[in-house]
Amino acid sequence: AYAWPGCAMGRGFDELGDKGFLTGQVERGHAELRFVPFARRRYCIVQADVTDGDPLAALERTLPHDTESDIYQLKATVLNTPFNLFGSQSRLRLFKWYKTDEFAFSLTGAVKIPASSPENTIFSISTYAQGGFYMNDSDVLKLAAQFKLETDTSWNTQYTALWKRRCKSSPVTYFIKLFCPQKAAEKISAIKLTRTDSLDFSLSFSDSTEKLTQKYEISHRLDATILSYLSIYLGASASYTDVQDNAALLGITATIGGKLEF
Repeated sequence: AYAWPGCAMGRGFDELGDKGFLTGQVERGHAELRFVPFARRRYCIVQADVTDGDPLAALERTLPHDTESDIYQLKATVLNTPFNLFGSQSRLRLFKWYKTDEFAFSLTGAVKIPASSPENTIFSISTYAQGGFYMNDSDVLKLAAQFKLETDTSWNTQYTALWKRRCKSSPVTYFIKLFCPQKAAEKISAIKLTRTDSLDFSLSFSDSTEKLTQKYEISHRLDATILSYLSIYLGASASYTDVQDNAALLGITATIGGKLEF
């Protein structure tokens, strides 16, 4: 066994909360330790929901008392999650290719104030949108987009599309037909097959390196529930990453696995 107190004082927003040291007594077969907060100041991230009401009042309610020495990153978020709007079984019934839908929209603003140089305060704003379109209980299409911008001109954006659906044939059913032709129909009908395809695209620019990075990734996964307690999955993915003025990187991955429940 071991104990690690971490750093004695936080140095950034990746080292949050109380920092200090451990004190106590260690003997053969016995250890009694306690944590002693030591840092004069803490790095904290505070998030306030300003969907309804005054944003300043929401931040003031969120901030703890007696924190003059602490350093905060303030986040204000507006969130909206409408659902069942446009599908064939929704309120407006504008589209017939799916039954129900759900959406999520958020807008977040953040302020980072460096302890050593408050004049270098960084403001950032990010937005996120997601839509889910349900054809039935098992088939769904999901689309998502995200964008973030900081005052130092660094920015990044990401887009994702995912399609999950039931299917009837796969390499698993092929092998069953090959090795068990007489009982193939009965065995195949008992297998639940689900395919998931996803496409991801991201683009980012870093002010520190002054380089543009773009990444593309496509993946396919097959899940087969053979028995109530046994399932297997097969997956394949390919990615392409290009950093400005650097060599491009191409990656291909294949996976196979299973799950056995007792």
